[in-house]
Amino acid sequence: MGKIRKNTNKRLIAVAVVLLFAISIGYAALSTTLTINGTANIASNSWLVYFTNVQVTSGSVTAATVPTTSGTSTTTLTWAVNLQTPGDFYEYTVDVKNDGSIDAMIGSLSNTSLTTNQAKYLNYTVTYSDGATIEQYDKLDAGKTVKLKVRVEYKADLNPGDLPSEPSEVSLTYTSNYVQADGNAKNRKVVLGIGDTVNYTTTINGVTLNNWKVFYIDGDYTILILADYLPNAAMDTTSIAFSNLNKYNTYEISARNNRIQLLDAMTTKSNWTSLLTGSINGTSIDYFGTADTNIWAIGSPTLDLYVNSWNAKYPSDTIYTALRTGINDGLNEYYVGTTENPSTLWIDYSSKEGYNNTLYYPHQESIDNCIAYWLASSAPGGNSVMCVFSNGNVSSGSYYYPNVAFRPVVSLPSNILQ
Repeated sequence: MGKIRKNTNKRLIAVAVVLLFAISIGYAALSTTLTINGTANIASNSWLVYFTNVQVTSGSVTAATVPTTSGTSTTTLTWAVNLQTPGDFYEYTVDVKNDGSIDAMIGSLSNTSLTTNQAKYLNYTVTYSDGATIEQYDKLDAGKTVKLKVRVEYKADLNPGDLPSEPSEVSLTYTSNYVQADGNAKNRKVVLGIGDTVNYTTTINGVTLNNWKVFYIDGDYTILILADYLPNAAMDTTSIAFSNLNKYNTYEISARNNRIQLLDAMTTKSNWTSLLTGSINGTSIDYFGTADTNIWAIGSPTLDLYVNSWNAKYPSDTIYTALRTGINDGLNEYYVGTTENPSTLWIDYSSKEGYNNTLYYPHQESIDNCIAYWLASSAPGGNSVMCVFSNGNVSSGSYYYPNVAFRPVVSLPSNILQ
């Protein structure tokens, strides 16, 4: 009996071993091997931020020590001047260039502050060349350059008591510490000037308009103008009549042969309020229902706005206007000219510098049969209109001209454009 039990146990053990082998073989057949192979290629990089390209402003006094740069090695500028007489100044610009392959930013900065007494007779500033303040974390991308402006001035409008009682030596130091850009880095603020392009995008009647320029700066508000003529596709036929024959709007006289309606189309702000909604530098804005009367949009610049913009940009080629009374069915209009109290109805600026500036003349020839854009020049007691023609003329225009475009203008707070 005992022998029988032993044999039985052997068979059971043998079976158990076979089962274990079978299980092991089954796992091996279903196995998966996971492998991660990595290679890190480290790109060559360089860090190279330096001063270059010093340009002294005309009218500056002669420097005792002129700031100079040498190749890519200049990180310190040394300069010295003697200011002898109130009104003397010394000013220069210098580029800060990031010639490396790593984005940089200003980690810290310091600038000499004048004492209360020194500030009575001296101005000293270091800014960006457009006048914008230099700030911590301002970014300087690899391969990019920013221009700084350094100015020291012996004030001209002094009271006798403000004059220094004895020769004075003032030490002036400015330091920017550039470091590798991180999450704090930001684009620098800019001070916009007439003619500058702005990153403004808006839509009218389903047409996106993203080509705007600074036309005029009126205190805390900046007026933008569409950089080209407004295309027909953007026009609202319920309030403004136009011809579909050309790409750009031309007033359809057969539908509305009335100068008042043309002026209303241009200057009625409710026609254009959709232009107050859009984005600035990628940030959404919406001034559609604003109560601020300094924020507005119209279909074309007024004569005054055009003249103010031009005269600010080209003071040596000043435009003058004068009221022309009792003309054209007893209505008032305007004279324009290059001398005070003009008596001419037009001016020709084709030989002037501004004619080559697309801010004022987007085209110097007819384009798709469009030869000009409107100016809303309604005079007191009158309903005249004017045109800026592609050939350089600015003149009174007839409301029935069929080939004249709109160029919308928008007034927005200056601070949102920076």
